[in-house]
Amino acid sequence: MSRPFRRSGSGLCPSICGKAGRFRHGHLQNSVAMPRAAKPRKTLGLVTEKQSFSANRAAEPQKKALGRLRSLTTISLKRYSLALAKTDPHLAIVHKQYGTPPLWDREPGFATLLQIILEQQVSLASAKACYDKLAARLGEVTPENVLTLSDAEMKRVGFSRQKTVYARHLSEALLERRIDLEGLNRLPDAEVKAELTKLKGVGEWTSDIYLLMVLLRPDVMPKGDIALHSAWHRLSGEARPSSDEFLVIAERWKPYRSVAARVLWHFYLSERALRKPAREQGRFIQP
Repeated sequence: MSRPFRRSGSGLCPSICGKAGRFRHGHLQNSVAMPRAAKPRKTLGLVTEKQSFSANRAAEPQKKALGRLRSLTTISLKRYSLALAKTDPHLAIVHKQYGTPPLWDREPGFATLLQIILEQQVSLASAKACYDKLAARLGEVTPENVLTLSDAEMKRVGFSRQKTVYARHLSEALLERRIDLEGLNRLPDAEVKAELTKLKGVGEWTSDIYLLMVLLRPDVMPKGDIALHSAWHRLSGEARPSSDEFLVIAERWKPYRSVAARVLWHFYLSERALRKPAREQGRFIQP
């Protein structure tokens, strides 16, 4: 999913690189227990207390680590995309026109986290070009190999001074075992974010993308992703939301905010692809 657009703030949707369908570069409102005589209350129109996602089950993964936590699959993404389309008329438009979005999963580990850091505040095409040059220079992108490069060599492959600092800090943190990326899949979302944001250069957007794309957690909405804001603006006709405003809007899609994010990215990229021929012929006017 290379793209010519740039990030503003935390970032934009990640790009697809390499193998097709793979990225390189959520919970329902807890159901309130009702008295026996009371009518079951619907939660966001997706389920009721009598249905499978009870309050206890939805809350349990947040209480403690239970081995590998629930994650999205191609099958569950299709199921929950349809469920959201049945309850949200805007997402229903996307589902009808473009179908289920790709899973867009990414490999866990150092190389992917470094690439996500590179994707901050630049076009994804630029980030990919930088990462590809690094990979060509090193052969294998590992913490040990990154630390063999001088500042001048890092600059030659496209790293800014700031991102060189971030790359070195991440490499050292892994080698000194100050962070265990392999162990993150055993932690609840909040603890994963807490661990990742201890690293220099890793903020909310970067940690959210790692949760959503690498760990495939079902209920993550990346903060500050302007492609998502733009997609919602186009679909809903509402004013383009700020980062905080969009997180409030996204509450309606719990516990599948990661699914909603993929649906919105799918819409954003599909619409861009449709407009591209017109743009190339000089008929497209950027709103």
